[in-house]
Amino acid sequence: MTELRNDDDWQRFSPALASVLARMPAWSNIAIEAGENRWIAFLMSDHFLACELVGNDYLAPPHQLTPDNEHWLLLDGWGPPQRGHSWTRFQGWPARISAYRDLTTHIVATMREVLNIVAPGELTVTGWPGNPDQAPNLDLLGITTAIDTRAR
Repeated sequence: MTELRNDDDWQRFSPALASVLARMPAWSNIAIEAGENRWIAFLMSDHFLACELVGNDYLAPPHQLTPDNEHWLLLDGWGPPQRGHSWTRFQGWPARISAYRDLTTHIVATMREVLNIVAPGELTVTGWPGNPDQAPNLDLLGITTAIDTRAR
């Protein structure tokens, strides 16, 4: 039996993620993870937001990206892994909230269609501050979160 995807939860999660990303302090990181090492990570620099999607080198066989998944990612604007690691995409900074909303629409589609994450409730989020006094605010996401204050 296939699990039903909860569109309402995703429709709440996507704009919340846009708000979190738009407010990320420079040099902070966020990792959004589901089981089986399925993750998307974000790093805010002082010029852009970098997004990384786990590549096949880190995925167990049942979750590895198929050629169709990889084609979908390319069409969706992801850059292929360099040296076999992660898929990437970038958002210039500063940017309007509408650009972050557009980005998170793509991120949510990637989570659902490529990583096969059924609902945001499967996710955990960890943030790392670039500066201990400027941790990313993850509470808006409404899912299990943690701030790791150790150097990253």
